[in-house]
This record gives sequence, C-alpha cells and structure tokens, in this order.
Amino acid sequence: MKRSEISCFLLVLGVVCCGSASAQSFTFVPDDTVLSGQLGSEIVFNITITNTSTSTLTLALVRTLNNLPQGWESSMCLDVCYPPTADSVLTTPAFGSSPLNPGESRPFSVHVYAATNHGTGTVRIVARNTHNAADQCVLTFTAISLPTGVETNAKSAASFTLFENYPNPFNPSTRIGFQIADYGMVRLKVYDVLGREVATLLNEVKQPGAYTVQFDGNKLSSGVYFYRLNIGGFVATRRMVLMR
Repeated sequence: MKRSEISCFLLVLGVVCCGSASAQSFTFVPDDTVLSGQLGSEIVFNITITNTSTSTLTLALVRTLNNLPQGWESSMCLDVCYPPTADSVLTTPAFGSSPLNPGESRPFSVHVYAATNHGTGTVRIVARNTHNAADQCVLTFTAISLPTGVETNAKSAASFTLFENYPNPFNPSTRIGFQIADYGMVRLKVYDVLGREVATLLNEVKQPGAYTVQFDGNKLSSGVYFYRLNIGGFVATRRMVLMR
C-alpha cells in the first residue's frame, strides 16, 4: 500500500493519520474517538502522546476543525488547560509545557462542552513535529449529546455501544463486548497503528442484543491495536494493548 493510500485510509478510519510512517517520531493514540453525553455535560477525549524517537521532541497541537452546534465549545489540555479560543498549543515553556524526552509519554485531552442545543460536534486535532512538518498525526473526534430520558427504541448512538475490551492490556487473548438495539449487518475489525486490518472478528447480520467476541492476538506482536464496530451509520473505535 502506498504512503498516500495509508494516510487516506487512516483518516477515514478516524483513528490516526501519519504523514510519513517511516519517519514517525511519535505516536498519538486516543482512548476513544466517538463519545456521547447529556446536554450540559463535558465530553472528554483522552489521548496519549509518546516520543518514540531518540531525540527531544517539540510538538504543535493544532485544532484544524471545530464544527460544533450553536452554544457548544471545545478546548485542549496538555500540562495545563487552555481557553476555548486557543486553536494551537506547543510543548514549550511558553505554553506551560515542555518538550518530550525520548521514550516519554504524556496525556493530552480534548474537552467538548455540550452546553445547549442537542446535536453532534466534530473536532479535529493535528499533532505535528515542529522540526518536520511531514511528521504529523491527525485525530478526528465526534461528540454526541443525548436527550435526557431517551426512549429505548430511539435510533441514537446510545443504542449502539462498544465496550472496552477485558482484560486490557492483554496476552494473548481478550474479550470485546458490544450492544446493539437494531437488527442489521455488524462488522467488527481490528487494525494496527498504521491502519492495516489484522483481523475480522464479525461480518454478519445480528439481532438486537448484547454480544461478546473473543480476540486472539497469538500471531501478532506486542503493541497498540484498535478495534472498530460498524453497524449501519454507527461507527465506534477503541484502543487495546497487546503486552507480551
């Protein structure tokens, strides 16, 4: 697969898009890319940044898309939290932060405040090496507000739930659970950090209900993987770690 094909595929997946996988100096890994919450709540997306290079790394974190319903706001937190008006921050003392040392991991988070008006908001963050513009990763987050007392038969994101796998980290197998409220074609697949499909766990029609699928990572190397549930127009992605 060509580099351009990898970048496009990963952007559609909504997990991570790396401009130059062969020269990547860091990883930018989310716990979730789709979350929901009640109106008036704060929806928080947690991401882990890791410097995988042998040099100190300064990153720029840029909000390139902030498509939110009227009355909503989003903001970013690194070592400190920044106001909703801040579209870019750097891992430098000027932003209350510091460059990442080799091998260092640091939490980063995107906060969406669903203050008024129900709807769906999208925020896109680009993490970029300040010394190499091609060395970047892109994450797109979707926040959904849920009306209080949603009917059980309402067709909303609340009707389709992808649970965290257990155990996580795992070796060599783990269980992935999900719940669906409608009859339909269910696809559950596993990808590596480059967006390459490594396993298809489900690709069949399912009745409404709760399900658990076993994933065996015996043939895979240690590292971060993503599992993605797709049913109808609902897509959710979660992160898991295979640790030998």
